[in-house]
Amino acid sequence: MKSAAKITNSNELINIKMQIFSKKNIDAAKADIEAAKKVVITAHLNPDGDALGSTLALYNFLKDKKECHVVYPNNIPDTFKWMPGCGDIIIWDNEQAHSILAEADLLFLLDFNTASRVDKMQKMVEESPAVKIMIDHHPNPQEGLCKHVFSDPEAAAASELVFLFCKECGYNLSIDSARCLYTGIVTDTGCFQFNCTTQRTFQVAGQLAAFGFDRSEIIHHIYDSYSEGRMRLMGYVLSQKMVVFPQYHAAYISLTKAEADQFDYRVGDTEGFVNLPLCIQDVEFSAFFMERDGLIRCSFRSKGNFKVNTIAERYFNGGGHDNAAGGKSYKPLEEIVQRFVSLLPKITRPLQPQTRRRFVRYTKSPNPNPQKP
Repeated sequence: MKSAAKITNSNELINIKMQIFSKKNIDAAKADIEAAKKVVITAHLNPDGDALGSTLALYNFLKDKKECHVVYPNNIPDTFKWMPGCGDIIIWDNEQAHSILAEADLLFLLDFNTASRVDKMQKMVEESPAVKIMIDHHPNPQEGLCKHVFSDPEAAAASELVFLFCKECGYNLSIDSARCLYTGIVTDTGCFQFNCTTQRTFQVAGQLAAFGFDRSEIIHHIYDSYSEGRMRLMGYVLSQKMVVFPQYHAAYISLTKAEADQFDYRVGDTEGFVNLPLCIQDVEFSAFFMERDGLIRCSFRSKGNFKVNTIAERYFNGGGHDNAAGGKSYKPLEEIVQRFVSLLPKITRPLQPQTRRRFVRYTKSPNPNPQKP
């Protein structure tokens, strides 16, 4: 097994010479990285596989070269605690984290496009005099936040872009960094099944796989190591909390804090629940509403050309990708769910028979009411 490998600097990867990775942009960012003495790497609230993969990959590269720390707004899911470098992560809301961020002269902002996504860290991140580098795949990055912005909404994952960034910088990545990046790509593409997966994504994954790590072990850690509580919680939401609207090709799941706590809820236990209704034939739009941390977290997913980011932006104080978006609200859960249901006739018009696009097959239901066990 290889312990390290140099990323091939060739023309094998399509669209690699995008404007964001121009020699001028790369050289300027490299100069600031080389000049930095204290580096902080961070990602969005409720870090997922891509947030962890991209940040830990960069951390594993930089930690032996500079004083480097990973600081997150909140705890990480148990599912990812096996990842190399995970034990060094510092969680916000303690004096050590505040001191580290205050002293940093370089900040990497990975897998998010606006400072509000780091929650309680927002003010310090925005006001920090440190040089800031953003590497992200969400649309519309916050203007003026970072000196260097490497943003490509066409990328499947931030981990894909971190790989390309390192490649253009000529950095040699370790097998630990490669494992992290592969994890980020696998999770954000749903094991390469989502439409965000491109030819370039497969090519990047192929170059990462060439490091020789055990890919099946990564899949096992992500998808085959759930707690009993999570599995029972999943069964509960499917049998008791999923509401299906056949006439709108839509479904939603809602979950209160009290309900989740009955199953010994831990951070990350509901990851992927929003995708479950999409396994139903002819359901093309899914939402998940969860009461947690004093607010309602909203997640939206879709198939084909039906865009959920515009719905999240317009009605739920959020945003995201065409087929995967999120939002939040401080209103009661019941009120949020009622609003969502009332909006369905309007927001699902593209999925209804008179305006159906070619990617959907419509099956009319004789029952005009939602289906709920």
